[in-house]
Amino acid sequence: GKPYSWTYINDLNGDAISGNDLMYIPSAPGSGEVVFKGGATEEARFWEIVNNNKDLSKYKGGVASRNGAYAPWVNNFDMRISQELPGFLPSHKAVFALDFLNFGNLLNKKWGHIDEVSFPSRRSFVNYVGLDSQGKYIYSLQPGNGAADYVTQQVERQSQWAIQATLRYEF
Repeated sequence: GKPYSWTYINDLNGDAISGNDLMYIPSAPGSGEVVFKGGATEEARFWEIVNNNKDLSKYKGGVASRNGAYAPWVNNFDMRISQELPGFLPSHKAVFALDFLNFGNLLNKKWGHIDEVSFPSRRSFVNYVGLDSQGKYIYSLQPGNGAADYVTQQVERQSQWAIQATLRYEF
C-alpha cells in the first residue's frame, strides 16, 4: 500500500499550513508529557487509538516518521480476451479485444477494493490547542464514533470493475 504520515489536524508550527506537522506520541498513559483538553476521558480515548494501531504504537515517546505508515496491500487483476479477424485485403487484419479491468471485482464485489489515504497522504485525530503554563502541548481529539474510526479510517474507494472494447485495424 501507499505510505502516509500521522500528523496534527491543524497547524502546530505556525507555517499557515494545516495537517503537515508530524504528530508527537507521548511515551505512556499518564506520563504528563502532554495535556488533554478533555481530561482523563480524552486521554483514555487517545491511548485506545494509539494502542490499536501498530504504526502509531511504535512511535511512543517520539515523533511519527514522515510516510512511516502504509495503507493495506492492494490486489487486483485485469483480463483481456482478443480475437484476430481477417481484413479487407490479404495483408490486413483486424483485432477485436475486450479488456476487463479489476476483473476480481466483477466476480465478487468484496474483491479489488483500494483502501488508501487520499492525497496528500496524511491521517490524524489530534488537534494541537496550544501550550499550558508549563510549556506542555495541549491535545484535543477530533470528535468521532470511537477508536475504531481512527484506526480503520481510510478513504475506501469503491473500486468497480470496467469493460473496455477495442477494435484495431492493421494494414
